[in-house]
Amino acid sequence: MAARPTWSACSPAAPADSPRGGRLALTFRDLTRELEGVDRFIPVHDSADVIMTCFLEYEPETVEVHDLVHTRGREDGRWRLSASYYRKLRLSPDWVAGALEAAGLRVVHRALARGLVTPVARLGEDVGRDTNSASNTPVGG
Repeated sequence: MAARPTWSACSPAAPADSPRGGRLALTFRDLTRELEGVDRFIPVHDSADVIMTCFLEYEPETVEVHDLVHTRGREDGRWRLSASYYRKLRLSPDWVAGALEAAGLRVVHRALARGLVTPVARLGEDVGRDTNSASNTPVGG
């Protein structure tokens, strides 16, 4: 993959009087590993009246996500399809952690559940023990 864009949302330095006890929790899907073939179709939701599936098309720095939503009409019972797409950045968990740390935040926890990565970061130097829910080892170590 090509060089990552600058993450300007975390770039500004915090004012000296910023509270030190807050946490920043992010949740994102790690899209750095490309799915292939029919694995690119992801069932998202299904109920009696709605079925939602996503289809992924990989590009060097982004993934084009196509949402296919089938909705059953309340009055006639016929299924209707609506489709849309959008792009998501292909950010790795290590890249996000590095961007947070470069912005003066310290990653104190990182979890992976059902394909979603959740890093938690705090501002300041003395923020407590780093944890990783999968192994209870320090992040990055």
